Amino acid sequence: MPSKSPREGGGTSSALAALSLVSDVARQAVDGVPVLKQVVGVLSQILSLAEAGDKNREALRVLAETSFAFAEAIPKVLNGQQLEGAIADSLEAVLKIAQSVKPIMVRHAAKNRFMRGLAYAFTLAPQIEHLSAELSNAVRMLHVLR
Repeated sequence: MPSKSPREGGGTSSALAALSLVSDVARQAVDGVPVLKQVVGVLSQILSLAEAGDKNREALRVLAETSFAFAEAIPKVLNGQQLEGAIADSLEAVLKIAQSVKPIMVRHAAKNRFMRGLAYAFTLAPQIEHLSAELSNAVRMLHVLR
């Protein structure tokens, strides 16, 4: 896998980790100066939000790739076959969950950069967790049934 440039997000995690470490060291260094301690504290909080956003961005990427793969693979595998019963229901559930990710991605992509950043930091995490858990459960059920 080719490495990504920091602009593409590949170096973002390591840069945020380095800034977080510098922030921790700075907080200890300015312990006796209340005003500077407050400034460094705010910087630390901003870095925490950026780290959360970076993790959510990666989780959304993984969810999207997995969902799109399922949404493509299931119809190809079935190839016109008609299944019945629990396996058909389970496949339908996986496909439905996988297809529900695309509208979220489209809405998210339509936001401006600032709003996407806010979404990564705050609102996307519960959606990503919920859909990832649903998809994982549906796939587990499919494995149990086969």
